[in-house]
Amino acid sequence: MNSALFLRDTPVWVWILLAFLLRRGFAALYDREMTTGRLFFLPVIFLVWGA
Repeated sequence: MNSALFLRDTPVWVWILLAFLLRRGFAALYDREMTTGRLFFLPVIFLVWGA
């Protein structure tokens, strides 16, 4: 089996998601200010999704 086969067969959206997550991860290394509303935005989304 060719080891580079998975690189060719991986959908484009997966590479875009990987780039987005890497960017978010590197951005999380640095301090930044957030509003209170934005701070609670993601947990509320997951709470609604879980319900």
